[in-house]
Formats: sequence, C-alpha cells, structure tokens
Amino acid sequence: MAGAGFASGPGAVTAAVEQALAALEGARPSVVLTFPASAADVASEVALAQTLTSAPLVGMTGNAVLGADGANESACSVLALAEPIQAAVRIETNVSEDPRAAGRRAAAGALAAVDSTAGSRVLLLFVDTRSGDQAEVVAGAYHAAGPSVPLAGGAAGGKDPFQIGEGKAHEDSVIAVALVSPGPIGVGVAHGCSPRSAPSIVTKADGRTVLQLDGRRAEDVYLEKLGLADRVLQDYEFEAVSVVHPLAQPELSGDVRLRHVLGRTEEGGLICATNLPANAAVEFTDEEPDGIVVSAWDAVVAALAGLDGAEPRAALIFDCAGRKRALAVHGETLEREATALIRSLGDTPPPLAGLYTHGEIGRVRGAKGDRNHAVVVVTIG
Repeated sequence: MAGAGFASGPGAVTAAVEQALAALEGARPSVVLTFPASAADVASEVALAQTLTSAPLVGMTGNAVLGADGANESACSVLALAEPIQAAVRIETNVSEDPRAAGRRAAAGALAAVDSTAGSRVLLLFVDTRSGDQAEVVAGAYHAAGPSVPLAGGAAGGKDPFQIGEGKAHEDSVIAVALVSPGPIGVGVAHGCSPRSAPSIVTKADGRTVLQLDGRRAEDVYLEKLGLADRVLQDYEFEAVSVVHPLAQPELSGDVRLRHVLGRTEEGGLICATNLPANAAVEFTDEEPDGIVVSAWDAVVAALAGLDGAEPRAALIFDCAGRKRALAVHGETLEREATALIRSLGDTPPPLAGLYTHGEIGRVRGAKGDRNHAVVVVTIG
C-alpha cells in the first residue's frame, strides 16, 4: 500500500508527510520517501517531520519536485510505502574518501536487512555530486547488488542540496534504500537527445575533464561539431549551448549514456558531470522540447512493462535538472513534460512522488547506471 503527499509554502515538509501517512489509512509505514525543494529552513522541517512516524524518513532535496498535480519549484513531494512492502536503509558518510567503497557498503547493508526472497527488489540511491564522480558510487552499489537488482535514484539538487537519512540532513553521503514488494517492480530509463554530426574519440582526459577530442582542444572540436566554430562565447552563452547539447557515450546495447557538459577550462577542456575516459567514443547531441516530452512517455512505458500487466500501486520519478534547464533555454516551462509523465501513468495515476536531480541513477541491464539528462521512473505493482 502507498500514500502520497504534496504541499508548498512554510511547513511544506511536515504537511506533505502528514498527507502521505493519512493516505495509508492506518497501515503501518515501512519507509517515507521525502523530496523537498531546496530551501533555507528545509533541514529543520525534515527533522520535525521524522517525529510524525517511526518509519525512516529518507530522500533528498531537488531542484524542483513532482506530484500528481505537476511540478513545483518550492514544494515537497512525499511517498509513504506500507507493509507488505519491506524497506531497509543504510547511510554512509564521508563518501568523498572512497566513493566506490561507500556505494558498496551502503548497498550491501540495505539489501542484507530485507528478505530478498519475499518478492521483487529495487535499490534506491540518493547521493551527493560534490563527493566526486557518482559513477563510482553506482559501480560500488552494483558490485554489492549484482545484476538482478535494478538501481534507481539520483543526486540531490537545488542551491543547498543534501540527502535525507532517517530525518537528518546529510552531505557527502550516500543513502541506500532497499525495497522488496510481493508484486512486480518496474524501472524505466529514457532520454530526449538525438545525435548530430560524426562521433569523436577522447584522446586525452583527466578525471571528469575531457582535454582533447580527436587530438585537438576539446572545446574547439565540440563547438565545430555544433556549427559554432566561428563564435566566441561568454561563459553564460556557453552554458546555454552546453545544456542542450550533451555529449553521449555509446553503449553495447545500442543506447548511449549522456554526459552533461558543466563548463570549460582556460585550456579548452570540457568539464563533464561524470567521467569520459581516454579512448572512449563520444557523440554530439541535440536536446529539443519534443524529445524531452516523448522520453517522459518512454520511461513510464518501460517502467509499466516491468509490471507484466499489473496495475501500478505507486510510482517514483527521478528527472534531470538539466532537462529542466534545457526546456527553459528553449522558452518552455515544465508543464508539458510533467503532464506527460503523470498522464502516462493512467487516467487516475497511482500515489507518486518525484524530483529534479543533479544526476540520475537508473540501471536495469548491464553494469552501468550513472545517467545525465535522463528520466528514471520506478513503478510498484
């Protein structure tokens, strides 16, 4: 059983948590997933909301949040899950010391605390991009969870982001939440980018900075591929260009993992949200509003397909703040994409909660699950 809450304004966190718990109609909650938009006093609200329930209050802040009525940049979205759904939480701090080990410990601890034979599983991960490359956290979690457990989640967003672990605000942490449901669980991942021009090869890289493409300054090649070789861009102009033109790393499945370009160095390197190693092939993409909206439907359709025909009883949405920014660059609001996400869950959507993150996590097949410019949808049947 599940219950959703959504509130804005002062006291939004406690109001949304109260709504979600009331919607359970007396059922015992197993976990309360809480996603407030980042604000100055939200940490104290989270601590107060934990006193409303004995179930762990977990989640993270978002650049904006999603509920059944759409998107909001100053609200809180909550999903309370109740028995027979099992939930277990593991919090790891000081992640920046060894992100991969922290991800492994968090995943292993959460999964060990649930009965994995009782039904379908999913592992949610809430992380901090300031801890380093989140791909390392995901790799560690995959090492512990193995190929049979799908991964979903993302990195906290907003001006002052933090993760929520049992009612406390955490930074430099990873919060792992293992869920087990007697019904099926589906996870869908999609993006709205299309390739343009010929691919290039990363010929020199340093961590998350691509220094050279095809043996030349990465920024020069990037702008040439976008048809902007003759432009001298100010930093704010470069940001508006890069947010609608992510790089893409091809996968063996035929899909790509997008890489958000955060900025550039004085030497012409491209600073990316996650690692692009030397010798990797990269594609150059366009991100248009129509593609963003269609991908919202695609992610929900994929998540519903994992339910094998069962009706969704709850849903979680991890959307990208980069997609949100891309819509703004194109002069659009969040309304059309948010409507697509919600309406595709059915005429009467199930209890749901979601947020816009600074990096998404979504893995159904394969060993990779770190995403940029993606939308990840989890459905529980």
